[in-house]
Parts: sequence; structure tokens; C-alpha cells
Amino acid sequence: MDDKSIIDLYLKRSPDAGGFAAKRFGDACYKVAFSVLRDEEKAEKCLEKTWEQARRLIPPARPVFPAAFFAKLTRDIAFDEREGASAVTIPMDESAVSALNDWLYSLSPEDRTLIIRKDWLMLTPKEAAASLGMTEAAAEQRILSLHDRLAASLSGSENVPADDHALMRLFGRIDDELVFLAIARTKNSGEVQVSQMKKNALFAVIILIVLCVLVFFLKR
Repeated sequence: MDDKSIIDLYLKRSPDAGGFAAKRFGDACYKVAFSVLRDEEKAEKCLEKTWEQARRLIPPARPVFPAAFFAKLTRDIAFDEREGASAVTIPMDESAVSALNDWLYSLSPEDRTLIIRKDWLMLTPKEAAASLGMTEAAAEQRILSLHDRLAASLSGSENVPADDHALMRLFGRIDDELVFLAIARTKNSGEVQVSQMKKNALFAVIILIVLCVLVFFLKR
């Protein structure tokens, strides 16, 4: 079932909506939950809450990017789970959210994906680097530079993130489209790698068949 059909099920209050959403987005959302919680059991429970929470949000919400919508919802639930009783909901300065979105859109696709994977998906610099084919040292240096540029962009906002915790919470408010762009870019890269692996495997099989045929005729 495609994305639009799943959202239509939620809009119709269908009891099957959660099941189809789990099949469609479950793997991606699990990766989000696990990257935040680093615990398999907690990540699985987080997904159950995701499909249920979606029922309370759709409608009135009508996600344009369903994959990003469910990924963000999972991230929010996982983040609150990680913070536990210490989690405090602080009113977010909308100017800071807007400034963050504008800044992210201004970045190159690689820089945007790197910083979203670090500060939204909460990957380690090593994990974020690996997802983009970079060295850990290069990723760490670029992340430091990006954080400096971000601080400058947010300097005019009332609630500039005071620490990493506040920054992580601010990143939870970025546009669905930004999450979608980062997810899509990584997904496409992975598909290219898988496609190339399949081509290489097919080529190897063809070579093997040709060699077997040559050996057969040489022995005759």
C-alpha cells in the first residue's frame, strides 16, 4: 500500500491504518527509535506508540510527506522516553524554529544530511560519517564548523539553545520536508549501492558461465 492510501486509512479512522503504517514505515521508524534510545525493546515499544499517536493526529493533520511525518513522530516519542521524568516541555521560540529551517535549507545536500543525521537522528559522528561515505575525522570537523554557523544564524532568536539537550529538542521541530530530504538522499544512496552490487553479482555469474562453457569446449 502506498503512502497516500495509508494516510487515507487514518483519515477514515480505519482500524487497519496502524498495521499498514507499520509495514510501510516500520523499518525506517525503528532505526530512528533505536538511534535515539539505543535499546531494542524500548525502540519496539516506541513504534507501538507511534502508530497509536498518529490516530490522534490524523485528522486534522494531513501529512504531505508521510515517511517524514512518522519518522518525526517516532523521534519525538523516543526523545521523551529517553529523557524520562526529567523531560520538561519548554515553549519553543518560533523565530528559532524558523531560523533553523531557513539555515538548513541553505546548506548543501551533503551538509544538510550530515547535520540532520547528527542532531535530529542523533547518530554519533562516526555513524553519520559512515552513512555519507566520509571519514569520522572529516565529519567531526565539518559538524563543528556547521554548529558554529548555526549559532551565528540563531543569534537573533530569543531562545538560542543553551546546550546539546536544547539543540536536540529544537531539531525536533524542523520541517517534514527537511527530514524527507535527508531520508530520501540516504535511501537513494543505499539503493544505488545495492543496485551496483546486484550488477556486479550478475556480471560475475555471466563471467563464470562463459568460463565454464569455454572449459567444456576445450576438453572436447
